[in-house]
Amino acid sequence: MSRTFIQSFQITADSFEQILQLRDTLDLWNDQLRTPPIPGGAGENGQGAGQ
Repeated sequence: MSRTFIQSFQITADSFEQILQLRDTLDLWNDQLRTPPIPGGAGENGQGAGQ
């Protein structure tokens, strides 16, 4: 089975500099979202753990 990861964020700020300050946080979110699913977790079969 093949899986494709699609992500979309809408980030707003009062200035472009504030957006740039979020870069590290956004990179961390991206890394966390790309982490392989926990065995038996929702990402494995579309159901929650224990179901």
